[in-house]
Amino acid sequence: MSDQTDGARAGRRPLWLWVGIAVAALIVVAVVIASIVAGNAAPTAEPSTSSSSSAPAPEPTGSDEPAPSDSASPTPSAAPTEDPEEPDDSEVEPTPRPTRPPVDIDEPAKVEKGVAVRLTSIRSIEGTVNVPGEQAGPAILITVKAVNRSDEEISTPAVIVNVYYGDDQTPAGILTRPRTDFPTVLDAGGSASGQFAFTVPSDQRDRIRVEVDLSVGSPVVLFEGSVS
Repeated sequence: MSDQTDGARAGRRPLWLWVGIAVAALIVVAVVIASIVAGNAAPTAEPSTSSSSSAPAPEPTGSDEPAPSDSASPTPSAAPTEDPEEPDDSEVEPTPRPTRPPVDIDEPAKVEKGVAVRLTSIRSIEGTVNVPGEQAGPAILITVKAVNRSDEEISTPAVIVNVYYGDDQTPAGILTRPRTDFPTVLDAGGSASGQFAFTVPSDQRDRIRVEVDLSVGSPVVLFEGSVS
């Protein structure tokens, strides 16, 4: 009887064995499927950083001009300036004033219509130094008279008188005293005089030239002769 029972148990063992293997296999398969499903579902959600980067860029507002670069554009260097050329005094020639032909030292000289100049007196004096640059010594004092017979007054604020002497026509030194200047205006129908002193060596008076510039815009008049 016991032999039959052991044989029955031995016949049942393969059935339970196969059932256990089948159950284990089903469990493994279920686990594998669950893992696959879980793995496929996880990547659907992207990281927050990628979502923020995929947002559309804001449209530019304002003008269409490009924004200025942060880097400052180089400042153009100033072109070197050339020093202005200094004028060459040797090339600048003064405009000559209109000058009347010289007359005898004792004759009147016509300046313009109705206006004449005359040297009424030339006498020797002893010049003295009154300001630096003057030279004391033999000198002459010239009295110049202007007559205006025209209908208009003449402006005479700065009558100029110069003297040249000798063969080389050396400019005579001007003395500030004695001196009497012309009035600033020479009235129509009137006359006026002035006195002017110059240093002239006593032995250089055989050839004297006196130059009188009565008024701006008027011709210069000249007197030539000898002075004792």
